[in-house]
Amino acid sequence: MKQRALLLALSVALGACSESAESPARAPLIYVDAVAAAGGSGAADSPFSTVAAAVASAQAGDTIVLAAGTYPEAIRLEEGHGIAEVRGAGPDLTLISPDAGRGVIVVGGKVTISSLMVTGAESAGLSGRDVELLLRDVHVQATQRVDRAGDGNGGGHGVQVTDAKSVELIRCQLSNNHGAGLMISGVGLVTLDDPDTTTMPADAADGSRNPGFAPASVVSHNKGGGVAIVNPPAASAGSAHFVVRRTLIEGNDGFGLASYGVGGEVHASAVIGTRRPPSADYADGVSLLEGVDPAAAATVVVAATTLLADNEAAGARVAGHGHLRIAGVLRGNHKGGAWAVGPAATLSVEASALLVANKGIGAGAAAGAMLWVQGARIGATEAVYAVAPTGGIPELIADGVVIASGARARIADANLSDNQDAGLLLIEPALLAGGFVDVQVKGCTFGASEVGIAVNVLAAGQVSAAQAAGWQADNTFVGVKKAVALDTKLNTQRIPGPK
Repeated sequence: MKQRALLLALSVALGACSESAESPARAPLIYVDAVAAAGGSGAADSPFSTVAAAVASAQAGDTIVLAAGTYPEAIRLEEGHGIAEVRGAGPDLTLISPDAGRGVIVVGGKVTISSLMVTGAESAGLSGRDVELLLRDVHVQATQRVDRAGDGNGGGHGVQVTDAKSVELIRCQLSNNHGAGLMISGVGLVTLDDPDTTTMPADAADGSRNPGFAPASVVSHNKGGGVAIVNPPAASAGSAHFVVRRTLIEGNDGFGLASYGVGGEVHASAVIGTRRPPSADYADGVSLLEGVDPAAAATVVVAATTLLADNEAAGARVAGHGHLRIAGVLRGNHKGGAWAVGPAATLSVEASALLVANKGIGAGAAAGAMLWVQGARIGATEAVYAVAPTGGIPELIADGVVIASGARARIADANLSDNQDAGLLLIEPALLAGGFVDVQVKGCTFGASEVGIAVNVLAAGQVSAAQAAGWQADNTFVGVKKAVALDTKLNTQRIPGPK
């Protein structure tokens, strides 16, 4: 009897397994074609005609596949959607062009958007919140500002992500948007990269731009700036970070890459041609500024393989409690190569750095900032006319390093040659006791300049003869008219640092 019951149970179980095996598995791909007839099922041979229909039918883990064509609607992946990926046929083939509003909206989950273009959206081309977001081969362009609140903040950003764990952009192009190309706020990890690019942005010998550098990761010609990374997440302020690799950031208005209280790295990339907006006076290539917590410290590294060139303000600038480390090439920037401004700001120019042909100064520190230079070359600074904020006669400035307005410096083993005025100019630097200024210079080469080390008349009497003699003994001066000058009239109108 027990044996019959056991056989019956086994038979029922096998039958259930057989029925389960014969049930068709649900396909994880949902197909959409903008020119398909209405009423499709989402199968490959019966696609939906709208993205909205595909999203409505999707289950957790599904991928929506968009055929080539133009979709006049937004892609809305709201909280709890569970969709794994939305994939187009290519950024030149699949176009998301909504009649109004944002192009792609992603809230929650871990999502990939790939191989499509968003064009002509309003406020944000693609926006994300509370998400792990991967964008691969996505182009976003011509996003428009819409000031519905009347506060002048109408967005217009290409990609905007807030309060999220991570956002990664691989071979993405964000261009000609009316806001910033990429606007990030409160995101733990931000990455931009083109892993297929092997060409470096600058010539290794003289730092000139390599015309062969043309990565597919591009942020260009956006009217509201290039890349803005604003404030780390409140819960993980110490771990927030950004990494920019093999990316071209070019021709943006106002800033190329601006970090507000978030540390990061820039490798094998170019930040070039940042333009001054019509109503403002800022156009730095890379800037590290105060975030929501003014006392929070952050470090940004511009690696040896990176080029910051031809920006209409400084190539790089640091303020607040930031530490900016320069190891790359800064060339042809209109308001100096690199600046540190403010008593808690630190600028480090490292041995591999090449700061050449910048206008006015190569590197500078002002308003109590700290400058470290170790083994770098800072030279061939081009003369530019400058006027003090209080007015006066414009005067030519062409100095390698400038330490001004209570700033401090440690300069060792650097080449500060071929600067028209001074290799190193001091204008009211920080003072120490006993007739010394807080500037150490040792093992450096000064050549082909009017003066090697110049102390401006504004600082007359601040530098003792003993300190001046030490500078002269500890450094090499070749082809300069005067090694150390303690009362030069170079740049008597003060250099306040970039605005």
